[in-house]
Amino acid sequence: MSDVPVKPTSSKIIPNTFQTPNLLTDDGLMALLSGNEVKCYLVVIRKTFGWRKERDRIAKSQITQATGLMKPTVDDCMAILVKFGLVLCTAENNALTKARSGLRRWTTAPLIMQD
Repeated sequence: MSDVPVKPTSSKIIPNTFQTPNLLTDDGLMALLSGNEVKCYLVVIRKTFGWRKERDRIAKSQITQATGLMKPTVDDCMAILVKFGLVLCTAENNALTKARSGLRRWTTAPLIMQD
């Protein structure tokens, strides 16, 4: 946890939400991911589904700012999320890539809709 004290204030809690895929809890995925990996995944979900987008290019700086994690930790977490097929890694030119450059962006993997 962060050393920064956070006061819970009901005045900051407003009834708006973003949806998370059921597989995170219902299929036991959360038990397989570390806390940092879940943090990163939640940011990606918020930046895409929370804004009603199917995909969005999310910079590492956005993830580090939202999670408080260091860049190398975000890189490691995102690599795991890519391996699980939860997010896609794209290059600066928006091409899918497995490159290790610092110009990566991430987006959610396409959801498979079931009847």
